[in-house]
Amino acid sequence: FSYTVSIVRPLLSCRQLQPTACRLLKAASSWVLQHPDESMPLISVQQTMTQLIAACVECIELESDMASHLQQERHLTTLGREVFWLLEALTTQAPKETQTVLAHLPPFPRHPLFDEIRQLQADMKDRLTAAEELQVFAETARSQSPSSRQNFVAQLLQMLCSAPLSHGPTLPEGMHSVAWQLVRLGRELRDPGISSLAGHVLSVCGPLQPSVIAFTPPA
Repeated sequence: FSYTVSIVRPLLSCRQLQPTACRLLKAASSWVLQHPDESMPLISVQQTMTQLIAACVECIELESDMASHLQQERHLTTLGREVFWLLEALTTQAPKETQTVLAHLPPFPRHPLFDEIRQLQADMKDRLTAAEELQVFAETARSQSPSSRQNFVAQLLQMLCSAPLSHGPTLPEGMHSVAWQLVRLGRELRDPGISSLAGHVLSVCGPLQPSVIAFTPPA
């Protein structure tokens, strides 16, 4: 499944091959979701689905922009609908045990097309703590588009204001590492939003433990 997706997924951005790619990916996804295989752990399936869902969202955003230019608000071009049907198969129509991947994805765009998926994602994210959400962002920020990162950061800052992290000895395990990761991400990506988020987390963590490993250096 992972190999098939890695080969076919790039074709989603090719308009001529997009319909065929969607049909192949939908068939492969449906088979894997309906016929669990012990040789492929659920976590591996979820990681592959996460990458595929992100690719679908990116394509749909491009197609919805085109539909808007054609004065077809709330609708997609024919090609966009193919990708959206694939996205539905991976999210709202997927088995409940695999829908949990939505909690580890950036917020879906605020567009009527994504309303049902956004609600499902909100239900999944309700099960995560603020610390877990920050960890998810730190691990996935590099692979997100700038707009997705911006939406995710805004959501995290809003969440931290309404449900602040603990302080001192009651700080969730691993938060010092997350703080270091955010500092590094903000600098490397030159993203003021991430730097602001890092500052918020630093204000809670206090002096950071210098021994914490926030990344694995290249060999």
